[in-house]
Amino acid sequence: MIPSRRKAGQFLAGWTPDGKNLVAFRDWSFDLLSLDLTVLQSGRTAQADAPPFPRTERVCYLQSQDKFVWLEREGPRTFLRTTDVRFSSPQGGLGEWLAASPDERYIAVADPGRSLHAYDLREKMWFDLGAIEMHPDQSDWSWHQASWDPWFRDSSKLAYLSPKGIVVSSPAGGRQSVVLKPADAAGLVTPSPDGEAIAYATFAARPMERRPDLKFYGASGIWSVRLSDPGNPRRLAGSSAETTYNLRWLDNRAIVFDRLAERPIPPTVRLWKAAAKQ
Repeated sequence: MIPSRRKAGQFLAGWTPDGKNLVAFRDWSFDLLSLDLTVLQSGRTAQADAPPFPRTERVCYLQSQDKFVWLEREGPRTFLRTTDVRFSSPQGGLGEWLAASPDERYIAVADPGRSLHAYDLREKMWFDLGAIEMHPDQSDWSWHQASWDPWFRDSSKLAYLSPKGIVVSSPAGGRQSVVLKPADAAGLVTPSPDGEAIAYATFAARPMERRPDLKFYGASGIWSVRLSDPGNPRRLAGSSAETTYNLRWLDNRAIVFDRLAERPIPPTVRLWKAAAKQ
């Protein structure tokens, strides 16, 4: 969450590819912000004045086209769209999570717990990559507006968790391989900048302190696995009573992740850094 001058408490969708600006959203509006939080561009989704549900508010930004992209629902179907173009979609819903590939040719769209699709902006084609799981406590993870980026830096592959395990796939899905299947509940899969390793988190469920009928997913570990040696994942951080909602590579040798305590809103949040590769 960032304190925008335009609206306090916007959610951060990510950085622009050149690392110079930020993309933010909240309440069906979006902004392109400089690092000092000056608003460079803003707008609202086409659904801003529609009935409250179902609507999506997440966006991504295509720097090469200077356009925001979001998802628009119409009955049982969901469309990708910008301010001036609406793209066709496969039958059925697409979810609400989206991430552009670094070369901005593809848009990955996820419906966590269900499906992952990729849209080829050049060929105007959809590809079904199968089921995807992001975090074992999906509803709470979504509510906290965590970020998501499955792409390798060269845009040739995506890494994500499926019921089969951690999968590396081409955008069209023609080349897929299962790297490993974590022994515990897992999520937050993300590839390293050099594409040689994948980091992920594992979780252990326990009853909530104030609602023992519900589960809280404490972090049982933060891990990295090299694609050249998938049988030997390396633990980067140990177990914690707190949970983790975001995990990112800082560079090829370090990761950063958050830990959130089980507390009333807002929770206590801490950021951690761990060495990832020797």
